[in-house]
Amino acid sequence: MTDLTHRGRSIDEFPAPEDGAAPWHGGDCWGVITSLGYNLDSDGSCGFTQATDLLAMDAQLGPLQDNGGPTLTHNLDPGSPATNAVPAGDCAIATDQRGEDRSQGDGCDIGAVER
Repeated sequence: MTDLTHRGRSIDEFPAPEDGAAPWHGGDCWGVITSLGYNLDSDGSCGFTQATDLLAMDAQLGPLQDNGGPTLTHNLDPGSPATNAVPAGDCAIATDQRGEDRSQGDGCDIGAVER
């Protein structure tokens, strides 16, 4: 089993592994996970314990598509709770997965793409 430390700013919406690999926490997470805050877990199954984690919330993601950058990403839909969920002073990551600047609003978005 591999331990995983979330360094924040992630959205956890994963399908269950087809092989039923354990330990399975529920709909979103498996393995040992330590949150450092600012994660979004759509069904509350990851066991995140930081006050800044968003639990059992719909991330309101768009489809996996080319939003610019070297990889396909899910953009946040308007009204997503992940939008500007990280206060500007806590935006430790300067760019998103596409290489775009994180400081485009009142705070940083949780996830791969800054809206």
